[in-house]
Amino acid sequence: MMALTLLLATAPPILGQAGEAGFKVVDFQGSHPLSGARVVAVNTVDPSERLKATADQSGFVRIEGIKADANYTVEIYWRSPSYKQESELVFKRELRGSDILEIGEVRVNVFTVKLVALDGSGGPLDVISGVEEGERQMGIILDGVDLEKPGGAPGRDGRPSSPGRA
Repeated sequence: MMALTLLLATAPPILGQAGEAGFKVVDFQGSHPLSGARVVAVNTVDPSERLKATADQSGFVRIEGIKADANYTVEIYWRSPSYKQESELVFKRELRGSDILEIGEVRVNVFTVKLVALDGSGGPLDVISGVEEGERQMGIILDGVDLEKPGGAPGRDGRPSSPGRA
């Protein structure tokens, strides 16, 4: 009797019944979990059925009430304290409830970018000929990224550094 109860508890929901979905929300590369991501699943036939959940520190989210035979518009919102982005909406897709119940990971439109300055031969740019260590300056313009110099030091043109300017 105990084995039968366990089997029923882990079986997928029967059509029309609601189940619990659990999955991890990560960046596009799958390397960084997005803790605090807010997930909203709205039933496309009955928009009053609006299911919400928030990802934990490891990016894991659990949504209760997903119907396997229903379609949902799934939206994921996330805001980073260090990345300036145009919109908090990082994922939007229509998914079948049965697919949501089986998802293990959702990769969203958040990209982890690493910039490495290279010299003309492709080697790392760590020394600039004829320039003293304290005098080196490099400017990189990144749209949507707030680059601040330590201590609010002014940029190359004497103006304080501002969002998108280095």
